[in-house]
Amino acid sequence: GADDAAIRAVVAHRTSKSPAYFFVEAEVNAYGYTFLQNNKVEQAIELFRINVELFPESWNVYDSLGEALLRAGSTDEAVAMYERSLALNPDNANGREALARLRVAA
Repeated sequence: GADDAAIRAVVAHRTSKSPAYFFVEAEVNAYGYTFLQNNKVEQAIELFRINVELFPESWNVYDSLGEALLRAGSTDEAVAMYERSLALNPDNANGREALARLRVAA
């Protein structure tokens, strides 16, 4: 329920010498999926975007963001997220299958 400025302040503070919050990729992702399961797609996308910012080398965060973007109808952006996920982890079966489905549909 926090506004964007409050969220940005918390995320920006993560690099300080004594950050107020400790972020765990799996926990942030789980909250994103909670939003997605409750049809709060925009909130899920925003949380997954934050997770991408926090953990840019994690294939899983791109995969999750791709899933939410696809659900929102942002197909081109979803494809880009799945492609990034696969670049980081070529063994990501979910990403590979999602891209195959999207390419067949296109």
